[in-house]
Amino acid sequence: MMSQQSTFNNRLIINEVSQRPGIPDRQNAIEILTKTMNAIGGFCRDTLQKGIGINVPGFGYGFYVNQFDKKQNKGLRELHFAFDEKFTKPLNLKVPIDQQLTTYQAASMPLGDKHGPIHRLNFVVIGQSAGYDYQDCMEGFQLFMAEFSRIVRTGMDGTVDFSFGKLSIKNYSAKFTFDSALVQQIQSAGVLENIKTSQVLTGGSTFRPCDHFKPEQIIYK
Repeated sequence: MMSQQSTFNNRLIINEVSQRPGIPDRQNAIEILTKTMNAIGGFCRDTLQKGIGINVPGFGYGFYVNQFDKKQNKGLRELHFAFDEKFTKPLNLKVPIDQQLTTYQAASMPLGDKHGPIHRLNFVVIGQSAGYDYQDCMEGFQLFMAEFSRIVRTGMDGTVDFSFGKLSIKNYSAKFTFDSALVQQIQSAGVLENIKTSQVLTGGSTFRPCDHFKPEQIIYK
C-alpha cells in the first residue's frame, strides 16, 4: 500500500519496494537497497571526479563538454547532465532543453563519441562497496527504478538523491541538479582544465574519444 506521504524521496521508494509481494525479509531488503543506492552514488561521484562521464542506465548521463575559452586561450570542460529518453518519454516528463539528450547527441552518433569518455555503472565495484553480491545490487537498482517510475505515474512530486546530484519532479517537469560540493571538488582539483578527450576545440570536427592523448594534444579527424 502506498504511503500517505505527499511527496516521494529515496526512503519512500525503498520502503515501497520492500513491501512488494515475494520479498521474504523486508528489513534486509531495505538495507540492501539503501547500501546499493549509496554505493551507486559513490561510484558516480568517483567517476566524475576522475574527469570521466557516467551513464546511469535507463535514467541519464553526467558528462563533460569541451569548450574553448577565448579569454584564456585554452580548452576548458563543462559538466552537463542529460536525461535518457527511455526514462522521460514513458513517464511524459518535461525536461529543460539543456538536459535533453538530443541537445548534445549528433545524429546517429553515440553521446560518448562526441562527449566521452563515458562509463557505465560497474556493479562488480558497486557490489564490493555495498558489501553484497553484484547481482543483488543490480536487481535492487532495477527494482528501485521500476518503483520510482510507478510512483511518478501516480502524479506524485518529489526528489531522488543520487549522491552526485538530485532529481526533482514537479507537475511532471523534471530537472537534475549536480551536488554543489561535488562541483566544487571538481573545480578545485583542476578537472575542468584537463581535456580528457581528443575532441577538437575549434572548428567543430571530432575524433573518437581516447584517454591516452596528452592534455595539450589535439587530434584532427
